[in-house]
Amino acid sequence: MNITIGKKKYTLAFTFNSFRYMEDFDLNKINDVQSKPFMIVSILSDLFYGAINYDRKSFHDREEADELLETYLSQEGVSPVDLVESLINMLTESSFFKNLQEK
Repeated sequence: MNITIGKKKYTLAFTFNSFRYMEDFDLNKINDVQSKPFMIVSILSDLFYGAINYDRKSFHDREEADELLETYLSQEGVSPVDLVESLINMLTESSFFKNLQEK
């Protein structure tokens, strides 16, 4: 998935490298969003952090990733809910995630 923030393009993906930055991510939090809607912010932050760090040759620390996310979400027409859904779909469709589920 490619996004543009300001005038710069970024690629978001989920790879082995992504999961190194998501070791504390709890998939069960996704189920809690209906009863705790503001959890979407932390879920989105965790997913974005992993997705933007998909390439081991390019690293964005947590603060930078959150700044990029906040800037992206402030753009007209960008929906946090749509972005979470896209990232969750990318996560569950990633080959590494599928391989983990098979075990």
